[in-house]
Amino acid sequence: MQVKLLKDVLVRERERAVKDVLRLILPAQVLDTSESIATLESRYANLFEPGDVLGLVLGRGGEIAIRQLGTVVDSSRDILTVFTSLELAEGWDLRITNYEPLIAFDLQIDLIERIESGELEGEGAVSLFFDDLKAGEIRRAELGNKYVKGYELDESQVEAVEAALALEDGELLLIRGPPGTGKTVVIAKIAYELADQGEKVLITSHTNRAVDNAVEELPEGVALRVGRPEKVLPGIRKYLLGCKAREGLGDKLEEIEGEIGKTLKLLLKIEEDAKKALGFEKAKLNEVRRKYKEHLKELYRKRNNMLRKTSEELVEKMPVIGSTLVKSQLYPLSETDFDTVIIDESSQASITLALLGMVKGRKWVLVGDDRQLLPIFRTLRNSEKLSAFVSLLEKYPHRMKMLRVHRRSHPYIIGFSAEHFYEGKIEPAKECWKQILKIRSSIPVLNEKPVVFVHVEGEEEREGQSKFNSKEVDVCVSLVGELRRYLSPGRIGVISPYVAQRKRIAERVKGVEVGTVDAFQGREKDVVIFSVTATGNMNFVSDPNRLNVAFTRARKKLIVVGNGRAITKSDSLLCRFLEYVYKVGGIYDWERKRWLKP
Repeated sequence: MQVKLLKDVLVRERERAVKDVLRLILPAQVLDTSESIATLESRYANLFEPGDVLGLVLGRGGEIAIRQLGTVVDSSRDILTVFTSLELAEGWDLRITNYEPLIAFDLQIDLIERIESGELEGEGAVSLFFDDLKAGEIRRAELGNKYVKGYELDESQVEAVEAALALEDGELLLIRGPPGTGKTVVIAKIAYELADQGEKVLITSHTNRAVDNAVEELPEGVALRVGRPEKVLPGIRKYLLGCKAREGLGDKLEEIEGEIGKTLKLLLKIEEDAKKALGFEKAKLNEVRRKYKEHLKELYRKRNNMLRKTSEELVEKMPVIGSTLVKSQLYPLSETDFDTVIIDESSQASITLALLGMVKGRKWVLVGDDRQLLPIFRTLRNSEKLSAFVSLLEKYPHRMKMLRVHRRSHPYIIGFSAEHFYEGKIEPAKECWKQILKIRSSIPVLNEKPVVFVHVEGEEEREGQSKFNSKEVDVCVSLVGELRRYLSPGRIGVISPYVAQRKRIAERVKGVEVGTVDAFQGREKDVVIFSVTATGNMNFVSDPNRLNVAFTRARKKLIVVGNGRAITKSDSLLCRFLEYVYKVGGIYDWERKRWLKP
């Protein structure tokens, strides 16, 4: 039943994604093919980067179809080097597109079809989800060094690492990581210790940022990052496969690319001269052009083979590889197996998305939080049962370790989440009490109180399927303007669950990040302003998982802007938050310019 539901959802989602993909169709011509490598010429080559997945558009009008063409190995000038399994011929004119939005659906649907056909029967990772397995109790292997970059792991972190190190083939560990409890450090420590024992480890997630954060904690000589340069954090570029491959080839690559550049310039000049020439001279120039084109093809072939060989050697050599779940199934990782697969933010990954990475390993560590964001589908509302982490936690609750020490926010900020989402099982570290905003502002709500609710007599308005609240926009803009007198823009964040509200605030606030709850998952700021926006139905804005994410992004100050009267009438989770803030004297009436005393 779960498999059928997953397949139906993925097919619907793919159909919607195809419409978006077909908005951009670009021309290209095949210059050369050799050993699964195709060299394409396109004046739009600069739109693609190494690691991108290209699609081949077939047919016209109402009979259009899209096939996966391959993965970009290199992109320079007007030339794309593509690793492909398709049979292409020199001179073919192609229509290409960005296949990236579709590849995740294709891989997952293909996986489901293999499960349905019985091809993956007995596969350990698949059996964890769809068979009734008996999983024993967690064991622990003693950890000698309890430090990561000078940071000492707390007891709950040590327990999680030791449990991961004790895993045997076919075993699973779930690590529940509430906000600010140092799950990234734990992931890096597990990967490092396993690599030190001679294992090959995959660190993966559905997001690039989660992978980057963990890889960045590891030494350069241990970890390799597979992905697109523009999608990774700046500090990660030195770990990138493409950068390391070019660095390893050094002068050899520089020399051959220099020759490619010279040959291209000569070809352009010959082509210009040939246009003006007549008779015998024209024929002679065309023959010279043909010879140079052949030489150019040979240079491309040589360079492509060098890059491919070096890339494959690096993938084989490096003990820890960082990649998104989708990229783990693509070249150059498609044929690579791992001893242990670690998936971060696995509560947000669907079962089939997580399986793309899990089928590549023999042991699995899934890190997530069932109280934060879950999988998001445009065609399905209740997606909790499709979350990889939630599904496994329900089946194997005894295989879970929880991180319990919070190190990000002031205790008053994390206090609400600790009480309402984690049954009081997480506690702030001592240093959290030092997280206080100290500025001398004339606006009362920008004092040292860590949690503030600003009551605004605003009303929600509709814009399509979304909502906005003009009075709340004004208040948020005023607060940001004042904060920017004391803080750099990167230390401030504004969150609203509604796209229409986010757009209105972003139009008037430049340089400060303004986003929906989804955009802020895994992020943190010194000051976070949350605009409730809604004054009618509070179901969406009061979603527990979304509120938990929104309220735990702030380190020093959380400011919630909303209509207190409307919230009080709703009897929602936001109403519980209002009661929590009232107890600590943190409710401020914006119009009347006064605090409400408890």
